[in-house]
Amino acid sequence: MIGKKQLRVEIIVFLLFIVIGSALFVILPDRNFSEQENRLLSSAPQFSLDAVKSGKFMREFESYVSDQFPLRDKFVTLKAVSELALGKTENNGVFFCSDGSLIDNYTAPADSQLEDAVRSLSRISANCEQLGVPLYLALIPGASAINRDKLPANAPLDDQRDYITSIYGQVDPYIRSIDVSGALTAHKDEYIFFRTDHHWTALGAYYGYAQTVTAMGLSPLALESGRVLSNSFFGTAYSKSGATWVSPDILEARVPLYSAASLDYNSGVATPVSIYNPEQLTRKDKYSYFLGGNSPLRVIYSGFTGGKLLIIRDSYSDIETPYFLTHFSEIHLLDLRYYKGSVKDYIADSGITEALVNYSVANFSAEGNLFLLGR
Repeated sequence: MIGKKQLRVEIIVFLLFIVIGSALFVILPDRNFSEQENRLLSSAPQFSLDAVKSGKFMREFESYVSDQFPLRDKFVTLKAVSELALGKTENNGVFFCSDGSLIDNYTAPADSQLEDAVRSLSRISANCEQLGVPLYLALIPGASAINRDKLPANAPLDDQRDYITSIYGQVDPYIRSIDVSGALTAHKDEYIFFRTDHHWTALGAYYGYAQTVTAMGLSPLALESGRVLSNSFFGTAYSKSGATWVSPDILEARVPLYSAASLDYNSGVATPVSIYNPEQLTRKDKYSYFLGGNSPLRVIYSGFTGGKLLIIRDSYSDIETPYFLTHFSEIHLLDLRYYKGSVKDYIADSGITEALVNYSVANFSAEGNLFLLGR
C-alpha cells in the first residue's frame, strides 16, 4: 500500500513534469523539421470558429502539441523501452524483429481504394495504348512481405503480396505487370532491405531493376560488388520506433556512378541538379544521396543512346534509377504527390517511348493521387 508521503512525492513529481514541460513548450521556439524523423513538423493551427466547430482546430492542435513537445525524441525512445519491458513487439507501427530488424506494419486498403487504383490504371493504360507507348507496372513488396519469418510470432499485419495479386489480376491486358515480388523472394536471405528503414537496399533495387528491364526486352547490367557510401545509416523505421539501441545500416552503390545531366522542376522552373548528392552522407537522411529527395519532376539526360523512359514513382525509385541510365537516353521521374499536370499530355509532349508505374506497395495502396494517372 502506498504511504501518504510517497503518494505526495509522486504527485509533486507529476505536477513538476506538467509545469516544466508546459513552460518549455511555451518558451522554446517551434521546430520546422525533425532530422530524426526526416519530416516536416506541424505548426500552430490558425484559430477560427469554423475550424473549432468542425473539429479541425483540435485535430491540428493535437498534432502540433505532439510534434512540438519538448524532448519528443527522448520520449519516443522511452516509450519503445517501456513497450519491450511489457513484452510488446511493436511501437508506433514498427515491429521489433528477431534479427534486430525494424519492419513497418502494413494494413491493406479498403476494397473501394483498390477499385479506384484499378480504374486509374485502366485510364493511363487506355491513354498509353492510344499514344502507342508500352506501359509497365511494378509493385514492390516491402520487408514485411518478403521477410515474414523475421516478424514476431502472430504479428497482426496484412500481406502485401495479396494486394499485388489483386491489382495484377484486374488491370487491363495492355499493362505489362512485372513480378518484382518473385525476384526479391528468390534473394530473400540477402541484404535486400535495410534493417532500420522502409526502403530496399541497392542490392534489392538491382533485383527489381533486372526483373523490370528483362520484361522490357533489355539485358540487365551485371551485378557489381557493393561500394560502401556510409556505414552509419539510420532510416525512418529507426526514427519511428524509438529503438535507438539497434546497429546502423550500410548504404552502398552497386552501379558505376555515371555522370549525367539532370534538371529538377521542384521550384517550377528547370534547375540543374546532380543525381548524386555526397553532402547527404553527412546528414541523417543519407538515402537522399540518390537523386536528392522528393521532387514533382526530374529529367535525367544519361548520355547513352536509347529511348525515353517515364517512371511514375515513389522514393523506392531513387536508389533504383541509376541502373536504368545505360538503357535510355532520357529518364523522366514524375511523383504524383507533387505533380498535378496531365500525365497523358506529358507523355505526348516529351516523346516518351516507354512508361513505368513503379511503386512500393505501402505507398501505392495508400496514394491518394492515383486518379492523376488518368489525366
